Amino acid sequence: MCGAYIIAFTTNDLPWLIFPGMALVAFGGISLIMTNVQLSNMFPVGGGAVVGIISGAFDSSSGIQLMVKLGYEQGISRKTSYLILASTHVLTFVSTFLFLPKDYVHPVQEEYVVTQEIELEIPEKPGLDSGKTEKKVTSKTTSDNEVNLSSLMRLIRTPTYLLHVMWVCLLQLRLFYILGSINRILEKELENKKEVSDYTNVMLYVLMGGIVASPLAGAFLELNISLFKNSKSSFSRSVKPNIMSLTLTSALGVVLSVLLLLEDPSHLYYIFVFLVLYRSIFYTMVNAYIVLAFPSAFIGSLIGITTITSGVFCLLQHALFEWSARRNAKEVNIFLIVLIGISCIHPFWQWIACRRAEQRESTKE
Repeated sequence: MCGAYIIAFTTNDLPWLIFPGMALVAFGGISLIMTNVQLSNMFPVGGGAVVGIISGAFDSSSGIQLMVKLGYEQGISRKTSYLILASTHVLTFVSTFLFLPKDYVHPVQEEYVVTQEIELEIPEKPGLDSGKTEKKVTSKTTSDNEVNLSSLMRLIRTPTYLLHVMWVCLLQLRLFYILGSINRILEKELENKKEVSDYTNVMLYVLMGGIVASPLAGAFLELNISLFKNSKSSFSRSVKPNIMSLTLTSALGVVLSVLLLLEDPSHLYYIFVFLVLYRSIFYTMVNAYIVLAFPSAFIGSLIGITTITSGVFCLLQHALFEWSARRNAKEVNIFLIVLIGISCIHPFWQWIACRRAEQRESTKE
């Protein structure tokens, strides 16, 4: 709300206000999605689809900026639009104070097996059968905060998490670069400013399709969950359903980069379509992977650490913009294809880890 108000009062005389305004909007949005994705834990079946729906709602928020743009073209000032937008943020208070619980949303039955290599120290929670979960409970003299911090640090150091952070960093850099350079691409490939404006509108309309694409990504993830629900290893049941979606996202990133290499106006519509698919599945998997593979008590912390790390890493986009301006955009896109190829290490490693976990379970039998 504060960010929208600040943007509303940004003028040519006070242009610097746009930076704290956008920063506050971004911080508020990230906080909302970190808390709301936990609602998927309320659904024993269909949790992946719920994450997709929530991610789709956030993903389609570009439609709000389209409304501001179209309103501006019809004579409605940006200040008026953002004052109206700020007032609508009151609705988030309704959800926060009336519907969301004060504590974490814990699943009915939760397996604390995040990797096959570590045991987590997690305090007992009422109503949870400790005999059905693979966990280690510390002595009563250890505080919950110490236990949670110890377990969080162990989670952060596992390949299951570290490789996911790497995957997010590389693929988000690809996404941020195209979003930051799309106007330059349109100006280069189109003849006049009117065409640039029209194609910008088309892109924003297509991006609104994220509200459909993200739930589909969640449904695809849910299908994989059902396929692997009978896996012998609890690690496989948590991680294996993500592998196909992670691989698909990397593949879409490669296709998107190849389309950008062609530099043909006739391919712009294809670029927009693959962009919304890539963005929707990517942001669905950023959150869904953590929700499925890690204990609910650490979801907020892990998503936060992932967001901060990837945000800092994506400052490299400015170096890529300079590289593109001084030399050639094709070189940058080829470089990004290489980075996306490196991101495939993540699903490949998790597949190997799942196979090893299942082999160990078979050996025990």
